[in-house]
Amino acid sequence: MSRIYTIAVISFFFFACEKDTPETPNYNEFQENLTDDWVWIVCEGGFQAANGSLSLYQSKDQQLYNGIYESKNNQQLGDIFQSIAFWDDLAFLVVNNSGKIEVVNRFTLENLGTIDGFTSPRFVEVISDTKAYVSDLFDDKISIINPLTFEITGAIKTSGWTEQMVQDNNHVFCLQSAKRMVYKINKQTDVIEDSLQIDFPNPNSLVIDTDENLWVLSGGESWTSTPGGITELSKTLGVLKTFEFATASSASHLTINNNGDQLYYMQEGIKTMSISANQLPTNNLVQGSEGYYSFGLNPNNGDIYAGDALDFVQNGKVFRYNASGTLLHEFTVGVIPGRFYFK
Repeated sequence: MSRIYTIAVISFFFFACEKDTPETPNYNEFQENLTDDWVWIVCEGGFQAANGSLSLYQSKDQQLYNGIYESKNNQQLGDIFQSIAFWDDLAFLVVNNSGKIEVVNRFTLENLGTIDGFTSPRFVEVISDTKAYVSDLFDDKISIINPLTFEITGAIKTSGWTEQMVQDNNHVFCLQSAKRMVYKINKQTDVIEDSLQIDFPNPNSLVIDTDENLWVLSGGESWTSTPGGITELSKTLGVLKTFEFATASSASHLTINNNGDQLYYMQEGIKTMSISANQLPTNNLVQGSEGYYSFGLNPNNGDIYAGDALDFVQNGKVFRYNASGTLLHEFTVGVIPGRFYFK
């Protein structure tokens, strides 16, 4: 079970609202060739409930399909749906507590196979037709897989829990959360060339900006009252800027716009800041968002998606805002909407 997920459950346990069940999808009514204007919504499901699910949403017509993977393939996705990665016509659905990755055709959603043998996979970073990296919560390694043969082909030894990854032309940068580390991995040799321990605890997300610098968001530790912060790094892992949060409240879901010059993240609300800023923002872009569990930015139009896990048992809610923070639509998805992907 994810440590981040455990903390969130404790924090949000007492939030509840009226139960609302999503409509049952009918795949026969769903277009066989999925276009790129759909939002893929990861619904984690409850720990050990094996009810993780995939929702698809199209903002233009406000079309929504919940549990669409299950409807298409006549099988459950698994226990704690964690993340998605895309490569050509493939989508890799990472199912954390089930220790597997389901591979589907991203245009038809047909299941093409399963990659298993992981301990607790978190994220996939595809490098080429023959190589992808898989981070892991409970294993001291990054697994190497072949994204076309669906096989584990090797591993990169680490010192513990690994999280999100980003890449440039030559390297993959990966977070090691427990020890505050950023790894710099050579994509050709699969060797960790360098690493840096950053100042703030619990690094959980990172992006590369238009200047090819790295930005790392650290969530902090509320249980030790240790604030997190944001760190800007060069690609040689030199520290360029640090921004410490004023409180120890959790922060997560760092993302960046299409131009690579505006950061967005969730911390006591949804905030945004320029990469040229010299201080953290004080106001929320989206008001009233302190109870949200997840956040995603549609880089194509600037729309903001916020997920509300409610009581972590009933089906969750998603709220869509425009780039100015005005609410446009709200709808019900599966249990615990955790991440949003835009193609």
